[in-house]
Formats: sequence, structure tokens, C-alpha cells
Amino acid sequence: MAGNAYSFKANPQQVEKIIHFYDYCKVTANNPNILFRAATNAFTIQIYTNYTVLIQGSKAVNEYAIWQKMEDGFAHMGSDEVGTGDYFGPIVVACCLVQEADYPFLNQLGVKDSKQLDDKKIRLLAPLLMKRLKAKVSILSNTKYNQIYHSDHFNLNVIKSYLHNFLIAKLKEETKFEGPIIIDQFCDEELYFKYLKDYKATNVIRDVSFYIKAENQFMAVACASIIARYEFLKRMDQMSVELKRPLLKGASNEVDQLAIAIAKEHGLEYLKKYVKYNFANTKKVLKALQ
Repeated sequence: MAGNAYSFKANPQQVEKIIHFYDYCKVTANNPNILFRAATNAFTIQIYTNYTVLIQGSKAVNEYAIWQKMEDGFAHMGSDEVGTGDYFGPIVVACCLVQEADYPFLNQLGVKDSKQLDDKKIRLLAPLLMKRLKAKVSILSNTKYNQIYHSDHFNLNVIKSYLHNFLIAKLKEETKFEGPIIIDQFCDEELYFKYLKDYKATNVIRDVSFYIKAENQFMAVACASIIARYEFLKRMDQMSVELKRPLLKGASNEVDQLAIAIAKEHGLEYLKKYVKYNFANTKKVLKALQ
């Protein structure tokens, strides 16, 4: 390996995994000796017909580290968020560090993406993960979210970018971790860093990698997903007690009807404390209040 180029010899099983893994960014390879080629702004990966894998680019070292240790599990940091598609409840972002020694414990627990687990399982697993792993959580209340969105005119992806970077920087500083950092991709990498610049974020961590559905591929992201979902559920529980009625997740018609009922009983300003006011659901609430 030299500079920002890394290579290794893969076996047929690894080649199959790599091709599947990078299917989302595959490109045409105009070379008969290249079996597969994928490219992003941060790296390119080529698999030759002799099963040599060549990785190049500014983030090549992260991809190389992943595939050198993918079989046995590798140390990495991961972050994920929940609540961004829910009218009720806060936005929660979690970031955690998984070390190689954590894998037997996590595999025994059956850790997977939180969306594949029911709420009961989330409430069981998350406290165990938070006790075992180094993790950071940020909870953006509805009141603060509405203030940022409407006063500062930042969209949801700007807010998410800031929260991810903020937690990654804090955990990286605390743990002194220098390995791969994975974010479940919610926007292009170029936009992510533009959003951080727009937000005037400080201590921007640039050595991060973005993957679609990362929670299905990286243990740390799966753990972060579970922890974030757990904290979201706790806040939903608290809000349900305050409102004396169970709140619903999502942004469905049933959610509309619940929001309308709350607004009619307590007023629109009261409802704002519990919802993301920019969501389309609000238009239906306003129409019902006319």
C-alpha cells in the first residue's frame, strides 16, 4: 500500500460480500481486468479478476480497515438518529464506540438495527448497551427544534449534521479513538460538511464515512440506533403522562387526529411543545381548528 492506496487479496466469499456492500455506489468499469468498481467522493474500490482489491481516496484507510477485520469484528464508532419521521417527540442522536472485545457480548444479546426490534426488546437491550459501551446521546426537544427550524431557518438535515458531529467530537475526545467512524447516511457527504459550515459548527470531525442503512452493516451504528430509540421512547412515555393519553409514533392519519384532539383541548401553543411544527401534519391541525 502507498499513500492513499490500499490493496489486499480477497477470497471468493469476501468478494461477494464486498460487491453486495458497495452495490449502492457501483459504477461501470471500462477495463476487462476489473470485476467490480464502486466510487464515492471519498474513495474508489476496484476488484480485479484475480480477486485483488484496490481501495484509493481520502477515506481509503477506513474502508481498508473495515475489510481487513470484517470477519471477526473491528473497533469502530457509529452514530444514528431517531425521531426524524415522528410528528410527536424529540429528535435523538446517539453515538457509541464498539471495541473488538465487545463483539461476543453484543452477538449474544442479538443486537441488530432498532427498527427490527420491538419496543419491549429496545427497553431491555439499551440499558445493557449503555452500561457496557462508551456512548453519547443528544436529545433535541420539540420546543428547541421548533425554535431552530423557524428562527434560524435550518432544515432537518442541517440539525442532524450538527448533532452527529457534536456527539462524535465529544466521544472521540473522551476515548481518544482513531479508528473508523460510521454515520448512517441521510445526505451526501459534501452536503453534510456544507451544513456544518452553514451552522458554524466548531471542531468538525472530517474522518467519517457514510453508508446507506449502516445500522444493518455496522455493530456500533446498530447499538447507537437502539440507544437512541430507547431515549426516544422514554421521552414519549414522559410526554404521554403529561398529556394523560398515549402518544403515537410516526406521522399517520391517526397521529393527525390525536394532535387535533390535543390542540382542541389545550390550544395550539400547548401542542407545539410536543410536535415538530414544520411537519405537514400541522396543516391538518390548523384546518381542523378553523
